[in-house]
Amino acid sequence: MPNGGRLTIELQTSPAERVPEAPEGSETCAVVAVKDTGSGMSREVRERIFEPFFTTKAVGEGSGLGLSTSHALVRGHGGVIAVQSEPGQGSLFRVILPALDDDVPIRRAPSSMPSPTGSGEVVLVIDDEEPTRRLLSRTLSRHGYQVLVASDGREGLTTFLAHRTKIALVITDMAMPTMDGPSFVRALREIDATVPVIGSSGLELADASSVTAFLPKPYSPDGVLEAIRAVLEHPA
Repeated sequence: MPNGGRLTIELQTSPAERVPEAPEGSETCAVVAVKDTGSGMSREVRERIFEPFFTTKAVGEGSGLGLSTSHALVRGHGGVIAVQSEPGQGSLFRVILPALDDDVPIRRAPSSMPSPTGSGEVVLVIDDEEPTRRLLSRTLSRHGYQVLVASDGREGLTTFLAHRTKIALVITDMAMPTMDGPSFVRALREIDATVPVIGSSGLELADASSVTAFLPKPYSPDGVLEAIRAVLEHPA
């Protein structure tokens, strides 16, 4: 909505029989509807909005990963995203998720368990999103790790070559511009075939054999700390 407008967000539950797009096997659905009064989309654009890196924005204004990441997360929770949009008539996105019964127990991790900590190991973090790099760097530094950062695969390779004798682990985003995660890992393996690599993405990874472990986004601080400890203790 470049000239302003109205954004409406609604949440409701509904019997699955009343929701045409309801996931198979659902009895009740939770539906999150997001509607805007913006410029809308053509059919050609609608058909591509969930493709990674597809964007109608100018260079530098969008990565084309927001909707593809959202789509992957919703699918991972057994849901679907339904889209209605026409040029000049705004857009309506409906996130449809299977709802849990009230009596289904919710599993929670014990709050008394301390977060895993490091012993000064050097971790190379590669991610094109600055907030993610900053968060990971802060989290790892507070829990006993030394951190090096890079904004894409090319910078990651340069950083690794400069510190290869010190780096104990690499965490890399798999969907990046310039040099993406799979390309980085292939090049890295030509330099060092043994260094542990944790791949991370909000999208499903078609082939996880190139990385030591895969960490789906979004992840919690404890989630990434546990993944690091698991890989460092059992790298094979």
